Amino acid sequence: DQPDHDVAPWLYVPPYPVVSVEHPCIVKNIDNGIKSLGGGAVLDKFLLSENQNKTIGLSLRPEDRMAKPIMSRFVQQDNLVLKVTVPKRTGRRRRKGTDGPWEDAPVSQDAHHTDPKIMLRSLRDNPHVYSIQPIGHAGEYHRFRTLPDFQYAASASEFARKIRDNIMPFQLSKLKELKLSDTKVHEPGQDYCPPPSYTNMNVPLIYSYRQNPAVKITQDDSGKNVLTNVKAIRGFVVHTIDAHAPDVHHAPPFLPKPEHELDSITQEVVQKIRAMLEERPVMTRRYIKNHLPPRVFDAQRTAYPYVGYSFRSGPWRDTLVKYGVDPRKDPKYRIYQTVMFKMNVTGERQNKETGEHVSWLDMNRKWRQKAKAINDSQNKETHVFDGKNFFPDGKVWQICDITDPTLKEILSTDNIRSDCDIDYSGWFHNGTWAKTKIIMRTKLSGLKNGTNTDVALDAAAYAACSEIPDILTKENVARTYLKARDKVPQKLFKMMEEIR
Repeated sequence: DQPDHDVAPWLYVPPYPVVSVEHPCIVKNIDNGIKSLGGGAVLDKFLLSENQNKTIGLSLRPEDRMAKPIMSRFVQQDNLVLKVTVPKRTGRRRRKGTDGPWEDAPVSQDAHHTDPKIMLRSLRDNPHVYSIQPIGHAGEYHRFRTLPDFQYAASASEFARKIRDNIMPFQLSKLKELKLSDTKVHEPGQDYCPPPSYTNMNVPLIYSYRQNPAVKITQDDSGKNVLTNVKAIRGFVVHTIDAHAPDVHHAPPFLPKPEHELDSITQEVVQKIRAMLEERPVMTRRYIKNHLPPRVFDAQRTAYPYVGYSFRSGPWRDTLVKYGVDPRKDPKYRIYQTVMFKMNVTGERQNKETGEHVSWLDMNRKWRQKAKAINDSQNKETHVFDGKNFFPDGKVWQICDITDPTLKEILSTDNIRSDCDIDYSGWFHNGTWAKTKIIMRTKLSGLKNGTNTDVALDAAAYAACSEIPDILTKENVARTYLKARDKVPQKLFKMMEEIR
């Protein structure tokens, strides 16, 4: 029984299943629409199938049996199919705002395909006259979303004609008439069977394009309109040369803009760095930063191309060299050589208080916070290595900035090379350079990890390592070997092994 307080009528839905097929074309002829889906027999078999993954093929050339169809995709749905009946249009019309006679309007002959706009307008104009009748429940929905394959025009193919006439009818008498050439020689113009498919791409590519909202139309120096990314990271120019370059830059090859057009802060930085290069012709970027006020840090990199150049590799890598100065030509520039070490992010992988695992990202964040704290503290000696302190704001040191007694004694030797080793040790011999890097790396590792506890034992290891010859050859490399019975620190064994 229906309650009295219902505000909407109850509609009975017949228990008839409805299968929805989304045809990509506007179907004006039902018979042609059925033919495009394979015909009545194919549709009956398709509708009666209980397979959830069933598909049906669609061909836009149903008369050509060699045309490759597009396969549908099944989508589960839960919809109702309704039949909506609206009053038929009279076709009469009259000019709006006048009392003239009614005129008959031409009526479309296609009564089965009324314009949806007209249907919706009729529903609004006749809110109490239209009727709704449920037809059934639509639980299956088949649509065509894949790309059609490349089609092969088989009308002129002799081989395709034999397949179409003798095999596709599925008649034994016609199949017996099929004769194929059994020759092994490929004759000119011989027909070949087309492949079953030409492409495996059935999903359409997204060709829509949307411009980056940060790209704006600006004008260059000549007044021409150009596209510019206003939020792009500003690039910095650094004039670099190869370590084996025959000559160095004596002046800037080019400049981003003339120096007089720079802002006042950048011009101030250029003048300060230029004055510093007069006293010290080769400097690391960390040394420069430690000798500039914090308010001009942002303009530091912008000033580089106006004052000097850099080497991509070699003993003076990651330094700013004054224009016209070639440290490869004079041994007095050996004090400006650099030593570089890879600083791995280290720390406790387990929280001592909670016992939880500490991720690499957390350690890296902590490491960066330490470096930022050093920069904020305005410590002006972070470029100096004294063997007692370690600052994580850089990984490059110059020889003249190493004040550790052990290393300073090794590097103050007068036993230097007569020619510069551009690839590795510069003006120092291989033994001198190896001792310097091994001892300094060991000290840095101990300072960074807090393992420099036994000062006397470490000093003995460093002293023994310092006795290694400045020039290592095949004849004297045996001096780097230690006997297992010798009572020497394990650290020294590792250092000697690295020197070899």
